[in-house]
Amino acid sequence: MQITKEETYRLLWNQMQNSKFKEFYIDLLLEKYQKRDRTINIFLVIATSTSISAWAIWQIPYLAWLWAVIIAISQIISLIKPYLNYTKYAKELNEKHFLLQTLNVEYEKLWVSFKFEKISNEQAFEKAFELKNTLTKGMNFSDDIIISDNKELQVKAKEKVAIHLKTNFNHKTP
Repeated sequence: MQITKEETYRLLWNQMQNSKFKEFYIDLLLEKYQKRDRTINIFLVIATSTSISAWAIWQIPYLAWLWAVIIAISQIISLIKPYLNYTKYAKELNEKHFLLQTLNVEYEKLWVSFKFEKISNEQAFEKAFELKNTLTKGMNFSDDIIISDNKELQVKAKEKVAIHLKTNFNHKTP
Protein backbone atom coordinates (compact mmCIF):
# COMPACT_ATOMS: atom_id res chain seq x y z
CA MET A 1 0.00 0.00 0.00
CA GLN A 2 1.34 3.38 -0.99
CA ILE A 3 0.80 6.64 0.83
CA THR A 4 -1.00 9.26 -1.22
CA LYS A 5 0.20 12.77 -1.91
CA GLU A 6 -2.71 14.12 0.15
CA GLU A 7 -1.76 11.93 3.13
CA THR A 8 1.87 13.05 2.91
CA TYR A 9 0.76 16.67 2.64
CA ARG A 10 -1.43 16.30 5.74
CA LEU A 11 1.37 14.49 7.63
CA LEU A 12 3.87 17.27 6.85
CA TRP A 13 1.41 20.02 7.71
CA ASN A 14 0.45 18.45 11.04
CA GLN A 15 4.05 17.75 12.04
CA MET A 16 5.05 21.28 11.10
CA GLN A 17 2.22 22.74 13.23
CA ASN A 18 3.06 20.45 16.16
CA SER A 19 6.73 21.37 16.07
CA LYS A 20 5.93 25.09 15.82
CA PHE A 21 3.55 24.75 18.79
CA LYS A 22 6.34 23.13 20.81
CA GLU A 23 8.72 25.94 19.85
CA PHE A 24 6.30 28.61 21.05
CA TYR A 25 5.39 26.64 24.20
CA ILE A 26 9.05 26.10 25.13
CA ASP A 27 9.72 29.80 24.46
CA LEU A 28 6.91 30.78 26.85
CA LEU A 29 8.17 28.34 29.50
CA LEU A 30 11.69 29.71 29.08
CA GLU A 31 10.42 33.25 29.60
CA LYS A 32 8.48 32.16 32.71
CA TYR A 33 11.52 30.53 34.35
CA GLN A 34 13.85 33.39 33.41
CA LYS A 35 11.45 35.89 35.00
CA ARG A 36 11.18 33.80 38.18
CA ASP A 37 14.94 33.47 38.45
CA ARG A 38 15.46 37.20 37.82
CA THR A 39 12.80 38.17 40.38
CA ILE A 40 14.32 35.95 43.06
CA ASN A 41 17.82 37.26 42.36
CA ILE A 42 16.67 40.89 42.47
CA PHE A 43 14.86 40.31 45.76
CA LEU A 44 17.92 38.64 47.27
CA VAL A 45 20.24 41.39 46.10
CA ILE A 46 17.99 44.10 47.51
CA ALA A 47 17.43 42.28 50.82
CA THR A 48 21.09 41.48 51.40
CA SER A 49 22.63 44.70 50.15
CA THR A 50 20.30 46.95 52.11
CA SER A 51 20.43 45.03 55.40
CA ILE A 52 23.36 47.05 56.67
CA SER A 53 21.95 50.35 55.51
CA ALA A 54 18.69 49.46 57.23
CA TRP A 55 20.29 49.78 60.65
CA ALA A 56 18.31 52.97 61.18
CA ILE A 57 15.08 51.06 60.49
CA TRP A 58 16.01 48.51 63.14
CA GLN A 59 15.94 51.32 65.68
CA ILE A 60 12.27 52.10 64.93
CA PRO A 61 10.22 49.51 66.85
CA TYR A 62 7.25 49.24 64.47
CA LEU A 63 9.51 48.74 61.42
CA ALA A 64 12.03 46.41 63.05
CA TRP A 65 9.72 43.40 62.79
CA LEU A 66 9.07 44.13 59.09
CA TRP A 67 12.75 44.19 58.30
CA ALA A 68 13.30 41.02 60.34
CA VAL A 69 10.62 39.26 58.26
CA ILE A 70 12.24 40.43 55.00
CA ILE A 71 15.66 39.18 56.13
CA ALA A 72 14.16 35.85 57.27
CA ILE A 73 12.38 35.37 53.94
CA SER A 74 15.55 36.19 52.01
CA GLN A 75 17.48 33.62 54.05
CA ILE A 76 14.85 30.95 53.40
CA ILE A 77 14.85 31.75 49.67
CA SER A 78 18.66 31.59 49.62
CA LEU A 79 18.48 28.12 51.15
CA ILE A 80 15.83 26.71 48.79
CA LYS A 81 16.99 28.47 45.62
CA PRO A 82 19.35 25.65 44.55
CA TYR A 83 16.42 23.21 44.66
CA LEU A 84 14.23 25.41 42.43
CA ASN A 85 16.67 24.90 39.52
CA TYR A 86 15.35 27.89 37.56
CA THR A 87 18.77 28.52 36.04
CA LYS A 88 19.06 24.89 34.93
CA TYR A 89 15.50 24.95 33.57
CA ALA A 90 16.28 28.09 31.59
CA LYS A 91 19.51 26.63 30.20
CA GLU A 92 17.89 23.37 29.09
CA LEU A 93 14.78 25.08 27.72
CA ASN A 94 17.01 27.45 25.75
CA GLU A 95 18.77 24.47 24.17
CA LYS A 96 15.42 22.85 23.29
CA HIS A 97 14.13 26.14 21.89
CA PHE A 98 17.13 26.45 19.58
CA LEU A 99 16.66 22.84 18.41
CA LEU A 100 12.98 23.53 17.67
CA GLN A 101 13.77 26.71 15.76
CA THR A 102 16.25 24.79 13.62
CA LEU A 103 13.84 21.90 13.06
CA ASN A 104 11.03 24.26 12.14
CA VAL A 105 13.12 25.79 9.39
CA GLU A 106 13.69 22.25 8.09
CA TYR A 107 9.96 21.44 8.34
CA GLU A 108 9.02 24.58 6.43
CA LYS A 109 11.65 23.90 3.79
CA LEU A 110 10.37 20.33 3.42
CA TRP A 111 6.75 21.47 3.24
CA VAL A 112 7.50 24.07 0.56
CA SER A 113 9.67 21.61 -1.40
CA PHE A 114 6.87 19.06 -1.34
CA LYS A 115 4.14 21.57 -2.13
CA PHE A 116 6.00 22.82 -5.22
CA GLU A 117 7.00 19.26 -6.21
CA LYS A 118 10.74 19.74 -5.77
CA ILE A 119 10.85 16.35 -4.03
CA SER A 120 8.87 13.16 -4.47
CA ASN A 121 6.13 11.87 -2.22
CA GLU A 122 8.42 9.12 -0.92
CA GLN A 123 11.31 11.53 -0.24
CA ALA A 124 9.00 13.87 1.67
CA PHE A 125 7.57 10.99 3.68
CA GLU A 126 11.04 9.74 4.65
CA LYS A 127 12.34 13.21 5.50
CA ALA A 128 9.24 13.89 7.63
CA PHE A 129 9.99 10.87 9.78
CA GLU A 130 13.67 11.77 10.04
CA LEU A 131 12.67 15.18 11.38
CA LYS A 132 10.10 13.65 13.72
CA ASN A 133 12.77 11.28 15.05
CA THR A 134 15.15 14.20 15.63
CA LEU A 135 12.37 16.08 17.40
CA THR A 136 11.53 13.12 19.64
CA LYS A 137 15.17 12.53 20.61
CA GLY A 138 15.84 16.23 21.13
CA MET A 139 12.88 16.84 23.42
CA ASN A 140 14.12 14.53 26.18
CA PHE A 141 14.80 16.47 29.35
CA SER A 142 17.19 15.72 32.20
CA ASP A 143 15.81 13.47 34.93
CA ASP A 144 15.73 16.29 37.47
CA ILE A 145 13.68 18.60 35.23
CA ILE A 146 9.93 18.19 35.36
CA ILE A 147 7.90 19.99 32.72
CA SER A 148 4.21 20.09 33.59
CA ASP A 149 1.42 21.10 31.26
CA ASN A 150 0.47 24.72 31.66
CA LYS A 151 -2.95 25.36 30.13
CA GLU A 152 -2.47 29.14 30.00
CA LEU A 153 0.81 28.82 28.12
CA GLN A 154 -0.69 26.19 25.81
CA VAL A 155 -3.46 28.62 24.84
CA LYS A 156 -0.90 31.36 24.17
CA ALA A 157 1.26 28.98 22.13
CA LYS A 158 -1.76 27.90 20.03
CA GLU A 159 -2.58 31.56 19.39
CA LYS A 160 0.99 32.17 18.25
CA VAL A 161 0.84 29.15 15.93
CA ALA A 162 -2.39 30.46 14.38
CA ILE A 163 -0.78 33.86 13.78
CA HIS A 164 2.35 32.23 12.35
CA LEU A 165 0.35 30.04 9.95
CA LYS A 166 -1.81 32.97 8.84
CA THR A 167 1.19 35.27 8.37
CA ASN A 168 3.55 32.80 6.66
CA PHE A 169 1.19 30.43 4.86
CA ASN A 170 -2.08 32.38 4.63
CA HIS A 171 -3.74 29.48 6.41
CA LYS A 172 -6.34 29.69 9.17
CA THR A 173 -6.46 27.08 11.89
CA PRO A 174 -9.82 25.93 13.24
